[in-house]
Parts: sequence; C-alpha cells; structure tokens
Amino acid sequence: MLRMHTWARLLAGQAGVEPVPEHWPELTRALLFGPQSPASFRLDGPDALPDAAQWVLEDAAAFGLIPDGRITADEQMQLDALVAARR
Repeated sequence: MLRMHTWARLLAGQAGVEPVPEHWPELTRALLFGPQSPASFRLDGPDALPDAAQWVLEDAAAFGLIPDGRITADEQMQLDALVAARR
C-alpha cells in the first residue's frame, strides 16, 4: 500500500513540481526528513514561488520536527545508506 506522501511525490513528479533537494541544499533536512507541505511543491517547476523556501522552513519548524537545518547523525546515516544503495 502506498502512503499518502508517496502518492504526493509521484503526482508532483508527473506535474513537474517535485522539489529537487540538490537545488535547495539549505532545505535538505526539511525536504527529506520533515513533513511535506504545499510550499514544498512550489520550489521548482512552472508555478514556483520566490518565497517558497522560507515557507518550507517555517512549515517544518511549525510541525516541531525540523527546528533547524542541521542534519542529525541518524539522518546522515540514512542518507549515506541511500547513496550506497544507489551505487
């Protein structure tokens, strides 16, 4: 069963609005480990908004999950495992 966030990412990819973390290094933690918010899908693509990056940070902090952009040791281990799996 696909989770709602998986469906959102699939649809966003089809619409050309899926956020590209490489374009937003300051948002890596919020985009990969934080909650998805509407602003996440306004970073890239045809309807991108100039203030979307700030909104992503504010939304992530508002949920209380991502108070800052520093990646934790556990999150870094997950990213390293993903990179290793892609090789």
